[in-house]
Amino acid sequence: MQPFLGELRVFSYNFVPRGWLACNGALLSISQNSALFALIGTQFGGNGTTTFGLPDLRGSVPVGQGNAPGGTYVMGQFSGQETVSLSIATMPAHNHLLKAQTVTGTVQLNPAAPAEILAPGARNLVPDVINMYSNSNAGLTALTGNTIGANGSGTAHENMPPFLPLNICIATAGIFPSRN
Repeated sequence: MQPFLGELRVFSYNFVPRGWLACNGALLSISQNSALFALIGTQFGGNGTTTFGLPDLRGSVPVGQGNAPGGTYVMGQFSGQETVSLSIATMPAHNHLLKAQTVTGTVQLNPAAPAEILAPGARNLVPDVINMYSNSNAGLTALTGNTIGANGSGTAHENMPPFLPLNICIATAGIFPSRN
């Protein structure tokens, strides 16, 4: 079956067959490839006077052109990003709950004799009993906005679905397609 000129095909081998070129963004001479230029023009690059570009599908996924949910896709226009850095501005509004509860209790510390834990001549500054918890609400401090805040490094993360590299080529020989 003879391909249409300008048709793209995916090949499962690592070479470009005769009559095809790799979709790698290469610039071609208009004078040597006038029929292909008549079909694709400069939508993939080139100056339109002496050169035109092939589609560059390295690391890209082809998407149908036109209006679709989420946007309008223009033939030959790159879109999307391989990596994304999230920031406070790009994250949806959300909250993090801080759960806490009141616990009552008393802990007594009875430090060892000063001679056992202090250097000679030092003083023991710890009282005999330390009450680590309070039985009243007096002196409690509410958390402030500075206690819980933004976190993270801002490092970009990969933004690509699973993929399988294959050899995508464009036909440079074949049937010139007629327009409907």
